[in-house]
Amino acid sequence: MIYREFAPSSELGRYIQCYWSLSGTEGAGGGVQPILPDGRMELVLNLGDAFRRAIEGRWERQPNAMIVGQMGRPVVVEPAGLVDIVGVRFHPWGARAFIEAPMDRFNSVLPGVDDVSTVLSRVVKDSEGELRERRTVAALERMLLSALRHRRRTDDLAESAARLIVGTRGLASVSATAREVGLTGRQLERKFLDVVGIGPKRLCRILRFQGALMASQQQSNANWAEIAARCGYFDQAHLIRDFREFSGHAPTALQLNETSLTALILAAGVDQ
Repeated sequence: MIYREFAPSSELGRYIQCYWSLSGTEGAGGGVQPILPDGRMELVLNLGDAFRRAIEGRWERQPNAMIVGQMGRPVVVEPAGLVDIVGVRFHPWGARAFIEAPMDRFNSVLPGVDDVSTVLSRVVKDSEGELRERRTVAALERMLLSALRHRRRTDDLAESAARLIVGTRGLASVSATAREVGLTGRQLERKFLDVVGIGPKRLCRILRFQGALMASQQQSNANWAEIAARCGYFDQAHLIRDFREFSGHAPTALQLNETSLTALILAAGVDQ
């Protein structure tokens, strides 16, 4: 598979971390793919054959246009043929600017865009032909700018707090962050559930997990005690707890094939 990331314009960079594409010939999808939580929601547009997702012991076909909500566990998917996907990875606070409902409504689910936002659904359908023909960042930008014109901007205080947390890669104190933006802890929690989809403490945990995961991919023989200390864990036991929760495996048991989608995403992050 070929995975690429593209930067958004300055106008949309407030909300969007990156655009991405994933392509591969039929049979090159790499089989079953675990996707791990990263604290960010996504808009995924499948222009090829449908993927399917493992849910409670069965496989379920995924919508061609869907929102990936905040995930607390691995999402296991499998390509069913030709892989041709474009995606929008929002900043933790960014998806709320395009979607009418509170973000915590979509936790641990991958709903079709039709079930999430009437505005976003309409502009996706209007842009599908151009995306199939051109597959350009410009086409994605026009689609999202059209959707943004019909929506409110995201909550400034929630965005400021989330930026502080992201800027420290999850090492920020939640109580200090709340004070920094002029909120109580409970106010910050409520705003995060609405705008980010998860609470600030959980976002910190997921970002620390992602930092440790990326650090492990940069070492041929991962030193987990050193990684735990560098990524802000109290001790190695806390790192193991988070790995078990967010990946389903202990750190030493998690094996990522270098051609897996998770490994490709991590490699793109290292290169930036």
